[in-house]
Amino acid sequence: MAALPDIGFIGLGTMGAPMALNLLKGGTPLTVWNRSEGPISPLAEAGATVASDPDHLFAQCRTVILMLANEAATDAVLGRGTSDFLTRVNGRTIVAMGTMPPEYSQALGQDIKATGGAYVEAPVSGSRKPAEAGA
Repeated sequence: MAALPDIGFIGLGTMGAPMALNLLKGGTPLTVWNRSEGPISPLAEAGATVASDPDHLFAQCRTVILMLANEAATDAVLGRGTSDFLTRVNGRTIVAMGTMPPEYSQALGQDIKATGGAYVEAPVSGSRKPAEAGA
C-alpha cells in the first residue's frame, strides 16, 4: 500500500471539533468527516479537506483519529462486522479517543490488528474549554 500522508479525524462534536481545529492550527494536514454537517464549516475554513463519507476519508488517510460518543458509533464508522471493515482499517492506524469500556476496546484492537491495521487506545476526558485550549 502506498504511503497515505494525511491524518483523518472523524467525530467533530463537543471535543472533537476543537481538537481537530488545534491540529490544523498546528500545521497538520487534516481530512475530516462527521455524521452531521454542522461542525464541518469552521474546519473547512481552517484548511481541512472534507471527506464526502467515511470511505473517502479512509481512502485518503494512513492515520484516522476517532472521537466518537460510543461503541455503536465507532462500529458504524469503521464498518465493523461488515466487509467495509477490512477496507477501512487494513494498513491504517486507528486512534480511538472516545472513552469506551475496556472489554470493547480490547476486542476492537484485536479485530483491527487481525485485519492488518494498528490500534491506539487514547481516551480523553474533559470538556470543550480544555479541548479548545489544547490542554
